[in-house]
Amino acid sequence: MIKYSIIVTSANKFDELNNLLFSLNYSALEANIIVETILVLQTDAIFDFINSRISLFTNISIKLTRTDLISLSKARNIGVNHSSGEWLIIIDDDAYIDLSFFKVFNNLLASNKFTVIAGKLLESGTNMPLLDIYVTGSKFLDRKDFRLFMGSAHFISKSVFDKIGNYNENLGAGTDNFSGEESELFFRIIENNFEVYYIDSLIIYHPSIKNQPVNKQVNYLKGQGAVARIAYNLYPNFFINYNFLFLKPILGYIYYSFVSTPNNSNGFKINLRKLAKLLEGFFLYR
Repeated sequence: MIKYSIIVTSANKFDELNNLLFSLNYSALEANIIVETILVLQTDAIFDFINSRISLFTNISIKLTRTDLISLSKARNIGVNHSSGEWLIIIDDDAYIDLSFFKVFNNLLASNKFTVIAGKLLESGTNMPLLDIYVTGSKFLDRKDFRLFMGSAHFISKSVFDKIGNYNENLGAGTDNFSGEESELFFRIIENNFEVYYIDSLIIYHPSIKNQPVNKQVNYLKGQGAVARIAYNLYPNFFINYNFLFLKPILGYIYYSFVSTPNNSNGFKINLRKLAKLLEGFFLYR
């Protein structure tokens, strides 16, 4: 029997985390398995809340770890280091899994020797892709497919982490670069000759990111700029493959700033801020 470890970090999303835990429990029950679940909790309030509800979850074995407020990558790495499963499933605290998740995963691994898998992210409560990219069926990913390796929808054999190391703690929420930790990890996986298999029947639901606060949208671009720099450093001859990450957004922000929204002073300023943050991430990341 395959042993999974779920890793979740949270500070204050009480209802969302509770919903995630129930989705894990129901899917594990459907697959007739018990799943180790490592919760790295960063406030006393969320720790006490979950601790009082552990008995509600019959098919997930919850292990609580209390930390101070730290970056997402650091918190995830604590979870990785405390895990004992063969497969690590790292999920955002406001996401939840499809009921079929563990059955699909078990069937997938029963006849294949994968080491890294990417699943499909849908907007919560819908069948709509979370991002503007969507692949039907399954495929092995190469460098240019890194956007399919998304937070909450990447699953990694512990042996891979043992070889390539954990999440880059200079990237992600809670750092100066705000995002990009999954893409950087993806590049390291590819560089170390591990294959990444994408399959659309492993489904995770995540809240829409379309209406995020402006400051969060702007800051997120610094991490994307940093990832573009990493891609350039690793594959200078293939940098054109990342035009949709770096070159295309630059052209897009210039267009929206000077052509589409020049008379909209607020939109103009927001687009220039996004462009500046993207460039800052690219040129300052080392």
